[in-house]
Amino acid sequence: MKYMSAGLIAFLNSLGPGVDPLIADLLTIAPVGGGPVVRITSAPVDLRSTSLHGAILNTSPVTLDPTVYTFIAGGVTFTRDRIVTKIGLEVNPTPLTLAIPQSGQTLNSTTWQAAIAAGYLEGAAITLERAFMPTWGDTSRGTVILEKGNTGECRPSRSTIYLEIKPAIAILGNPMPRRQFQPGCLHILYDTGCALSQAAFTTSDAAAPGSTASVINSGLTQADGYFALGAIKFTSGANAGLQRRCYGFAHASGAIAVKPAFPFIPNTGDTFDIYPGCDKTQQTCTAKFGNLVHFAGFPYVPVAEATL
Repeated sequence: MKYMSAGLIAFLNSLGPGVDPLIADLLTIAPVGGGPVVRITSAPVDLRSTSLHGAILNTSPVTLDPTVYTFIAGGVTFTRDRIVTKIGLEVNPTPLTLAIPQSGQTLNSTTWQAAIAAGYLEGAAITLERAFMPTWGDTSRGTVILEKGNTGECRPSRSTIYLEIKPAIAILGNPMPRRQFQPGCLHILYDTGCALSQAAFTTSDAAAPGSTASVINSGLTQADGYFALGAIKFTSGANAGLQRRCYGFAHASGAIAVKPAFPFIPNTGDTFDIYPGCDKTQQTCTAKFGNLVHFAGFPYVPVAEATL
């Protein structure tokens, strides 16, 4: 159900045969983090409108947001595909294409493409409205909300932005519960949930004689397997700045096996930084990192039983 004010209904009914109102779409994009709100219109002139954003639909009377917003014409423009409305729980995203001028238009103090690549519009609230007017700029009769939801796919190109409006009902498709019950830890090593500092576990050393591109000899003396699943990054030599994943570490020789191999065989004395990885088990979290308080796995969940 699309709500129309009594004034808008009366205006549309008053139009004679063959007389069409002036029509324009109004687009509002509000980032989740509370950054600058984007308000643009397909009209040839700026429009000032008392929005229905705060309306509770399917009730009477509808409460209007008392703030008058300005929707900017020109600059960033947009087109949309048709809106599909169905009874039921099927989600039908509405595609939008925004045309971005080459200069003079920014989003959160940077280019639109850079802001979107950084996730600025991820999950942003979007409202698409339509205004019917006797003359350009006369929005006194209110607008009709065509779609209201959040950003879905958002894909930038050199001069355009493709994004989808996902209806609010799409949230019903989110996996639940958010945290699944599984033996392994749900955190990523060194993230905010894990709470460990990567720098605190980073060790510096240098390549020892006999090193190859895939096995780096060193003077490290940690226990066998300590650096497995971690990473090594050279800080000098031909491989400086390159990082590889560790898949094995032998205490006896200090040998670090890496995949894929480095492009150059390191010279003796080439320095590197290395830090350990985690196999997400409770044993590793306790013995290697002493971080059981932040362990987010469920190692005692019973295993599934086979039915014979």
